[in-house]
Formats: sequence, structure tokens, C-alpha cells
Amino acid sequence: MNKEELHELFVNHVDEMTQGERAMGYAAGDEVDYIPFSIQSNEEAMADLFGYTTAQWRNDPNVHIDVIRRRRDEFGIVGLAAGQRLRTVAQAVGTKMFFPEVGIDRVDTPAIQDFDEFGKIADNDPYTNPVYLAVLERGRILKDEFPEMGIGTSVAGPFTVASTIMPIEKLLRGTRKNPEAVRELLDFVREGIRRGSLHHLRPGKLRRHSQPQAIPRVLAACTAKARRRTHQGPGAQAGPAYLRQDEPAVG
Repeated sequence: MNKEELHELFVNHVDEMTQGERAMGYAAGDEVDYIPFSIQSNEEAMADLFGYTTAQWRNDPNVHIDVIRRRRDEFGIVGLAAGQRLRTVAQAVGTKMFFPEVGIDRVDTPAIQDFDEFGKIADNDPYTNPVYLAVLERGRILKDEFPEMGIGTSVAGPFTVASTIMPIEKLLRGTRKNPEAVRELLDFVREGIRRGSLHHLRPGKLRRHSQPQAIPRVLAACTAKARRRTHQGPGAQAGPAYLRQDEPAVG
């Protein structure tokens, strides 16, 4: 099969299964029409592609619906998302966010500035917190409009969430100087993530986990181990302190 024949095969291909049927069948070991795949399509980016600002997508459910419809019709991408983003838990407990007209939201003022302010963190009850209730309402609107699509939620990891509740440099410093306070904060965050996830999830929904703030530590650990293996032998150096992994990790 040459390139032209392959292109013709792609153009003339007719799906025999829905995306959900294909994914479930493949996971169960059944024969499917083709191996399932997904384009990682950030909806904010799709909104920009279709001529909307991020703020329009964020604030107007009708714009959000149009983005999902056009994403489905033009790219064949289906699926709905409603739930925790990387900074939702932090916003729910009092972190002030900045939402630009175009672009991704970011932390403006963390909920607490130090561990001794831990008692100031607001209640994180997903059944009454207005941040969570707004997310749930958007999910209900989308599901009513697209009942045939599956819906899921994303879950940020505890260290990533903690880094948006208090300044990241103080959180990192606390792993050495005040590890018990770090554990207390992470326990609080894990409970908030769990409760929020249970409130958003129902049978058949999907959950995606993200932990970007922890990745540098994982990479640093792998790099340190690789360097130790490479430089073992007489006269080998222990390496700089920030690459040494002989101290217990927190969490």
C-alpha cells in the first residue's frame, strides 16, 4: 500500500463504533473497528481556534456548547469535562484567581501565606461551596445538551493543589523545616480532592489525574540515580545537595 492508497483509505473510512463503544470494547479485549485514540484538545485552545476568547468560553455556556459541537463536527472529538481543574480546590478554599480575557487562569493571591494561617482556609464542602456548585451547573448544562456524550472530571494531585493554596517557595521550604505542617496541609488537600471527586463522579464517568508540580521532583530523582550509577567508583562524588535522594520524602 502506497501513500496515496493509504490516504484514500483514511478518507473513505466509515466508523463502525462510537468513540465510547470503541474504548470500552478495546479495554475489555474485544475486537474493535480500529485502535482507539484521542487528540488532547484543550477546550480553551479550541475556543480560540473557533474565534472565541477564553473568557467567552469560560463565562457563556452557549459558547461552550458551540465549541464542543464544532469540535465534534470538525475533528470528531467527543466527550465532556466538568470538575476539578488544577486550581479549583485552591479557589474553593480562598485562593484569589486571575482570569484573563485570553489565556489560562493563574493564582493572584494564595489562600494562606504561611503554615500558621492554616486555620483561615475556608470550608471545602462540595455540596455548598459556590465554586463547586458553578462547576456542577456547567456540567449539567453540557450533559443536557449532549446526552449521548460521556462526562468526566479531572483531578489535580495534592502537591500541585497545595502549591496553589500557599506560595510554592514556602511550601518547598516547609518540606525541610516544617514537614509535619506540610503533611497536615497535604492531608487537608487530599480530603478536599476526594470529596470533590466523589461529588462530581457518577458510575460511568471518567477521571483524569494531573500532578505537574510533582514531576520535577520525580525527574530530579531519576537524574540523581542515573548520575550515581554513571559515576560510581573510586573517588566518586556524592553530587550536589539538591540531587541527593538520601533523605526521606514528605507525603
